[in-house]
Amino acid sequence: MIPRTSALLPLILGLACAQYEETIEHLTSVQSEVNQDEREKTQMFREMLNEMPLLDDGQVRMFQGDMLMTERDLLDMYALQPSRTITWPGGIVPYKISESSVNEADLIRRGIAHWMNNSCLTFRELQKNDTTTDFILFIRGTGCWSRFGHVGSLQPISIGDGCETLGTVVHEIGHAIGFLHEQSRADRGRYVVVNYPNILQGLRSQFDTDQNKRQYGARYDYTSVMHYSPTAFAASPEAKTLSPLNPLLAPLIRRQNGLTFRDRRKANFLYQCDAACTTKPECANEGFVDHTCKCVCPPNTEGERCERLRRSYYTRPKCGGRVIRERTIASPGYPRSQRPQDGVCVWWIQVRFPSISLPTSPLSAR
Repeated sequence: MIPRTSALLPLILGLACAQYEETIEHLTSVQSEVNQDEREKTQMFREMLNEMPLLDDGQVRMFQGDMLMTERDLLDMYALQPSRTITWPGGIVPYKISESSVNEADLIRRGIAHWMNNSCLTFRELQKNDTTTDFILFIRGTGCWSRFGHVGSLQPISIGDGCETLGTVVHEIGHAIGFLHEQSRADRGRYVVVNYPNILQGLRSQFDTDQNKRQYGARYDYTSVMHYSPTAFAASPEAKTLSPLNPLLAPLIRRQNGLTFRDRRKANFLYQCDAACTTKPECANEGFVDHTCKCVCPPNTEGERCERLRRSYYTRPKCGGRVIRERTIASPGYPRSQRPQDGVCVWWIQVRFPSISLPTSPLSAR
């Protein structure tokens, strides 16, 4: 027997109402989560503004130790307004070296050449009488700092006292072309822990993450030239503010003298260096296609397409390891020979016990 439409109508309407109410309830829940997320971002932003007063010009704040950021830049980082364009048009970066930086000119040019040799960026030095207003000006200011990304007007990079290393120049140029600090990545919690009790009072916001979740197509890199040192903003010289989740990787976090493979991959991604390639090979094991339309391969791989992996990305220390049972550990060659003073051994000692009680230590949050 075929039921009458009049009998089915209340049932259909009942189901529709139930589904409608369920949908509204779900949307309300999602909106509540979005609102909570926005409130948390806004609170983080306000705390950061309180910790970092405006500098003398009243326009910028010093963020994370070496980035001059306008409020617009910071709103972008905290994802409180749409992102601005941070790349230099066509990958061309005009620059001048000020008279105050004459002693650092060779070092600055080495840093520029390093970027050009490892990316598709073109740095063009302007003549003194050039009237262009949109360029990087290298100066000898107080400390090492830069603006973030392309700002559309004269933007200084300071290479001051204590900054005269190739790695520092490469690092500050990295900020100017659009790189944030590596430990600012939104996924950093999978790789490092921030030891907040060890941070100088009032500087917790220096470890905030990029809410825009920019990763530039590369994995987290402990060895990046853009990574903080493990004692950045520490309350005492021996305190660690950043520690890798895997203690055996601790020696990797140190200032580098140049770009790593993953730094190069990020620059390639950000500036779309392979855009002109009509055909692109498939690169394995994190390899990428650059402006030559060929695979650029990471360390410890072989083959034109990086297809053979010999060992992991990182070169581990030659000594050290996990200790999970009773044994004696010593420096390599001891007592027959002396270990070089700059050698590093990391031993991760793991023990099992039902419970433990440790006194509070100012040196570690773990």
